[in-house]
Amino acid sequence: MIYIKKVILENFQSHKYTELEFNNKLNVIVGPSDQGKSAIIRGIKWVLYNEPTGTFFIRKGTKECSVTLVFNDGTTVKRLRSSSKNLYIYIDSNGKEFVYEGFGTKVPIDIIKKLNIKKVYLDGKNTNSINIGEQLEGPFLLSEKASTRANAIGRLVGVHIVDRAVTDTLKDIRNLNISRKNIERNLEELDNQLKNYAYLDRLKLTINKLEKANEKIKINQEKIIKLNKIKNKYMAIKTEKKDINKIILHLKDLESINKYVVQLDTKIRHYRNLSNKNIQYNTVSNNIKTNLDILTSMKLLDSAIGNFNILNNKIEKLKSLRMLFDKYNNVNKIRTYLKDYLKQMESLQLVEQINTKLIDKYNNLTVLLKNKQKLEDINKRLAIGEKYLDAFNQIGKVKVYIEKTENKVKILNKLIEVKSNYKSINNEFKKVKQYVRRQNQTLKKLLEEYSNLLKEIEICPVCLNKIDLEDIEKIINNYK
Repeated sequence: MIYIKKVILENFQSHKYTELEFNNKLNVIVGPSDQGKSAIIRGIKWVLYNEPTGTFFIRKGTKECSVTLVFNDGTTVKRLRSSSKNLYIYIDSNGKEFVYEGFGTKVPIDIIKKLNIKKVYLDGKNTNSINIGEQLEGPFLLSEKASTRANAIGRLVGVHIVDRAVTDTLKDIRNLNISRKNIERNLEELDNQLKNYAYLDRLKLTINKLEKANEKIKINQEKIIKLNKIKNKYMAIKTEKKDINKIILHLKDLESINKYVVQLDTKIRHYRNLSNKNIQYNTVSNNIKTNLDILTSMKLLDSAIGNFNILNNKIEKLKSLRMLFDKYNNVNKIRTYLKDYLKQMESLQLVEQINTKLIDKYNNLTVLLKNKQKLEDINKRLAIGEKYLDAFNQIGKVKVYIEKTENKVKILNKLIEVKSNYKSINNEFKKVKQYVRRQNQTLKKLLEEYSNLLKEIEICPVCLNKIDLEDIEKIINNYK
């Protein structure tokens, strides 16, 4: 079991430097009155419980005081106080030092855990240090009020846990009833506010209809784009048709040209026959020349007569050839005429190509006429759709209003939550403010009474030394 082995008091009340050693059995401090026996107990309590607070217990003429407790396990706790310092110093059995600052009016938690010496709660507010007794203090609990003794015994038995549970339960029930009423009131307000948005369901249905109409419009727009492309093709074919009609007007005499072509073919064949005969005529004339040369060289008459007969035959042939020659000249004239005519007919192949193109374009024209009929039907439908869309040209604004409405509903819900939280916090704050005001008033009254008593007796209640007005103000300020 841990116990205090040594106490060292430095500049604490009437002690300039006092060192006391204890054993693990009974220790008795004996001496005349007003010599600092109670100060030793106060110094121990100051270290263990940080009581009393302030600096009035510092010895007059000095700037700081300290009390050191050395325990039998080798640990040390030192409490040091001055006008600028307020420290706890803990030294473990290995000599390692720990310094604590900024702990206020309570003992640091680490010190309480390491020493395991703390006050006992008699009831919800009052505490008692059962380890240390003050001078003239009565036995445990006998000097307390009957209600305090009952609470303390109840706490020892565990009844305070049930009482606390009951009070907490009643408090929770009261808070829940208040919150339920607030929620019901807020629900009524919200129902009244939601009535202003009853049109949203109808608006949602109209939005669905508008979305479907918008989808139909998109489909019709795609159809319009396709029809515009078909229309452009149709206009291009129409212009080509005009050009082809102009060409056809220039080619009205195509049938008469075909007749001339047939006649021209027959005359060309006739011409080819004449050219062959002309070649034969040239060979015959050459043969005649050779034969004349032969006749001049012939001496025999019989052969000459025979040759003469042959010559007569050839003369007849010559006459026929002259006739043919005349006909050849006529054919040459016809030939020049046909050459001129063929030059004019060189574009005949182009005419055939144009004819095939005309057939294809005629087929395309029939398809376009059908598409034109469809286009007219679609234009009628689009006119009806445009009239229908004119009634819904405000759809963009409706979507914006819906988004704004949803955002406002969210903000409204948040504001309702904040309002309810604000009300509950404001009520608690008012209660706490009233409680603090009452406590300050009672504290002010008690301090005034305490100050008047000190002025009357002019003795310090802690160290029992004489005090003046300046010391009384310090004591009162410490309590403030």
